[in-house]
Amino acid sequence: MRPLLTRFAAAALTAMTLLAGADRVAAEAFHLDGITISATIGEDPGPSHFHKDPIGRCDLLLWITADGIVRVAQVIKSSGHVKIDDACLQGVAGQRLEPAHTDSGPLDIWAILPLSWDILTTKPPSPVQDIALPACLAPNQTLRVTLADYPKGALQRSEHGVTRVHAEVSESGQVLNVSTAQSSGSPDLDQAALAAIRAAHFSPAFADQKPVPASADVVVAWVLPNTVPAALPTALH
Repeated sequence: MRPLLTRFAAAALTAMTLLAGADRVAAEAFHLDGITISATIGEDPGPSHFHKDPIGRCDLLLWITADGIVRVAQVIKSSGHVKIDDACLQGVAGQRLEPAHTDSGPLDIWAILPLSWDILTTKPPSPVQDIALPACLAPNQTLRVTLADYPKGALQRSEHGVTRVHAEVSESGQVLNVSTAQSSGSPDLDQAALAAIRAAHFSPAFADQKPVPASADVVVAWVLPNTVPAALPTALH
């Protein structure tokens, strides 16, 4: 029995190594109730002719400050469709959720929000491709994108928006380089977003059961203090 147990233990350790990054993110973040979004393609032939097919699920890692605003968002499980992933990020960044509370009051949290996408069509959708485990922001950190980190010049000029940051991440989770993939329209806000993600820590990507260098896109939302974003229909559990 000992050789069999040894082989079983080795296989289990290999699987644990592969999933370590994803498990750590999942274990250290709150889980939000999922949202399902349905889209219609083509002309409307009537309800009886439509059929609904799932086209993918996009899991987002969010950093939500004590005021309930989603300051940072990253796709940690792709839907398999770039445009859908982009819609997930753009739709969530800067929005307001019900903030988490303790006896001491509201607090900053990391959370995972699943967004499922269905398609209503007369034709079957294209199959969803498998996506490798990406480099994910480590949820045991505070990012420098709070109101206290808002660039003073941008605040005085009432500048706001969303910056998409492209980060190159090493196999140890260190950020090697950052660049602006999409500007907020404000150079000050873009530079502050780059600085925040450059100082952040990531859980590395995995391929062939070992950590590897990878890239990651993260969106940073800059919301003015007098702005009240619309609430998303979800809650902590």
